[in-house]
Amino acid sequence: MPFSDDKYLGTGLPYLELIPIAAPEMPQAYALAAYYEEKVAAAQDQPHRLPLWSDFQLPELVQQNLASNVFVLEPVDGNTDWRYRLLGTEIVARFAIDRTGQKLREFDDPEHVEHLIQISNEIATSGVAKYYRMIPHNMDLKHLQIETMSLPIRNNNDDETWLFGGTFYGA
Repeated sequence: MPFSDDKYLGTGLPYLELIPIAAPEMPQAYALAAYYEEKVAAAQDQPHRLPLWSDFQLPELVQQNLASNVFVLEPVDGNTDWRYRLLGTEIVARFAIDRTGQKLREFDDPEHVEHLIQISNEIATSGVAKYYRMIPHNMDLKHLQIETMSLPIRNNNDDETWLFGGTFYGA
């Protein structure tokens, strides 16, 4: 999928409403969820029963055409914020932003960021993956199809839960 078509540029992360969905619907989103579930199944003998970040291999993600759509968030500031450790090139290109290394509070509006932090903390605490459709608030962009997911994983030291996920775009 080319990311030079400009139809998502300028939609901006703060203007997207998250609508929970039961499972991924877009083919790439479904593929990432299946890949994640394979890693979860392999981690069942681990203390937290979640895969480590090191279990996710870039060549595997590239082979499945998923690497450019993934992200990783880590909790910071005593779990009162989350920071992007990784933000895939497709996400950066679609939204014309690169938030790698930034905290949610550094770029999101105050009302929306509290909701995102709450959701992220709930997923990390529960250890349960969540899937969402993202709806732009701009009426001119309501036709856009965007899915995202947050999948709990453990950092490589196995001392905190991070979020691994992906954002995918349809026609």
